[in-house]
Amino acid sequence: MTGLNTSNSLVYVSFEPLREGHASYTHVCEVVEGLERSGWNVTLMTPQYRGKGLPSITARIFSLFNLWWRVLFTEKPDVYYARMHFAGFVIALIASLRSVPSIVEVNGPYEDLYIAWPFVRRFRGLFDWMMTGQLKRAKGIISVTPGLQRYCRAKLVDKDEHVSYEVITNGANISEFLKLSELQPRRLSFESEITQPYAVFFGTFARWQGIQAILEAASSSNWPKGLNLLLAGDGAMRGSVEEYAKRYEHIRYIGRVSYNEIPYLIANAQIGFALTENIDQRGLYGAYPLKLFETLSCGVPAVVSEMDGQADVIQEGDCGILVPQGAVTDIVKAVSKLHDDPKVAMQMGNRGRALVHRKYAWSKIAERTDIFIRGIIEVPKG
Repeated sequence: MTGLNTSNSLVYVSFEPLREGHASYTHVCEVVEGLERSGWNVTLMTPQYRGKGLPSITARIFSLFNLWWRVLFTEKPDVYYARMHFAGFVIALIASLRSVPSIVEVNGPYEDLYIAWPFVRRFRGLFDWMMTGQLKRAKGIISVTPGLQRYCRAKLVDKDEHVSYEVITNGANISEFLKLSELQPRRLSFESEITQPYAVFFGTFARWQGIQAILEAASSSNWPKGLNLLLAGDGAMRGSVEEYAKRYEHIRYIGRVSYNEIPYLIANAQIGFALTENIDQRGLYGAYPLKLFETLSCGVPAVVSEMDGQADVIQEGDCGILVPQGAVTDIVKAVSKLHDDPKVAMQMGNRGRALVHRKYAWSKIAERTDIFIRGIIEVPKG
């Protein structure tokens, strides 16, 4: 990313290290690149860790202090843009100290911190106060779902009139997530698994991703004959995925797949899944998962759980089938319908692709972000 100059300069702070293949990596990089195309001179700042393993608590604390120090002594920008995090409170203080407006991007509720790090619940009062403090000092708040916008408004009930709000969702890179006929031929690490039709799940193997429901659906006697299920990724439910793969020949676990192979994994599939469930409050405020937009961008129809956000996309584009959360029988029926009627599946996939190109391409997302930032801090373009 480029350094600062004296015009249209923005410091973008993410408190997660950028790891290719993670949703946060895609979101941050796509938005930053889009802002740069819109004329912003962006300095991206993230934690810096040594080694490839998970950093210790001490290393995390040190990296946060280092990040704060770098932000403090970076040339004064026109705006600070930070993802919501308890450490963002210090960024908000730096912005106030330097009389620079700040924007906060909200990707989840406070509870996400305590789900990831249960032992910090004992300090919840402090961390909640810090995250609310970041929001209170913001001039603008961007939420990735309408539910999260309502959540933020409730947190700032005494200061709501001083803040501008916008909902800007996830999106897809439409130049990379293409239909199969548009992708350049290449040798794939999972090539031996695409000898017959398959439905695909890719991403984190977390309980709230609907993994168990997908596995039970695929192991049902009513699952379409001749249709494999491919699962790519890793996470807490990997053991269950591997167990089902041992028991059922048509259920295949293919491990982690590199990010540049994901478009091929999707585009070769008949059906994709976005079956988020409201477990641990992960769906309480709606969801616009990356995997949904990337699946649709490849012209592949999706089977999607009835949850605010993702369900709205399917209804808007008529580009998949909605099922109740965790409803195994309904998942099997939806998969069977798409498998048994390729014409309907293709039409849904084409409508989904058109919708993403029209509204949810990352270029569109970055453009809306640019307009919002300029609107509330009154920085002209050019």
